[in-house]
Amino acid sequence: MNFSLTDKQVEARKAMGGPERHFQLEGGSRSGKTFLILRGIAMRSLRAPGARHAVLRYRFNHVKQSIVMDTWPKMLGLCFPGVEVHLNKSDWFAEFDNGSQVWFGGLDDSDKVLGNEYCGIFLNETSQISWEARNLALTRLAQQVRIADEQGKPTDKTLALRMWYDLNPGENTHWSARLFKDKRDPLTKKPITNPEQYGSLRMNPADNLENLPDGYLATLAELPARMQKRFLSGEYADANEDAYFDGVTFDKWR
Repeated sequence: MNFSLTDKQVEARKAMGGPERHFQLEGGSRSGKTFLILRGIAMRSLRAPGARHAVLRYRFNHVKQSIVMDTWPKMLGLCFPGVEVHLNKSDWFAEFDNGSQVWFGGLDDSDKVLGNEYCGIFLNETSQISWEARNLALTRLAQQVRIADEQGKPTDKTLALRMWYDLNPGENTHWSARLFKDKRDPLTKKPITNPEQYGSLRMNPADNLENLPDGYLATLAELPARMQKRFLSGEYADANEDAYFDGVTFDKWR
C-alpha cells in the first residue's frame, strides 16, 4: 500500500520543523494530528541513536488503547514498513534497533515514565491534561543526544528538544488556548517571556478526506453546534460562565 502525507500534513510537518520548542496541532476529529506527530517521533528516533521520547495522556489506559494498540503500529506499518521496533509490554516502551526508545504513559500515575529524561515529549489529547501535569512533564525535557551520520556514527549536532501537543479544542479558558493563542501565562494572565517558542496549526477532518470513511463529515455535521465547533471545525468555544463545571472537567472524568 502506497502512503503519502496529505497536503495539510505536509504543511504541518514543515511548521513543526521550525524553531519553536513547543508546537500544538489543534483541530477536529480524525484530522491526522496524532499520526503526524508519532511519525515525527519515529523519524527523530531513527536519526539519533539512544534518543528517548515520551507519549503521554491523562490516563495510561487511554494511551495504551488509542496509541500503543492503534495509531502507533498503524503509523509504523505505513511509514516505516521495513523498520524493526520491539514493544516492551512490561514497562511499555517501544525500542528501535539503534537503542532509541519511545515510552508510553499516563500522567495519572507518572512516577515510572517521568523518572527518565527525554529529548521529545508528546502530550496527546491536551484538553484532558492539567496545567500542573503539563509543567511536571516539562521538567523531564532534558535529554541531550547526538544525531548520527549516514554510517550511524554520532556527529557534533544534537537533536533539538521538542514538546508537542494535540487536541480537539474545548473552551477558550483552557490553558492551551491561553498559552498558544493569547501567548499569556495561564495562571497570571501576563504575556509569556518567550512567545517565539510557541507555535500552532489547525488541522480539520476536511483536510484528511482521503483517509476517512464515506459519510464521516456528514456524521460530524449532525452533531449539536457546540460539538461541531470542536470536532468538525476544530475551534475553541466560549466558556459558559454560568456552568457548574467547565468542559475540561467533563473531559477529564468522562
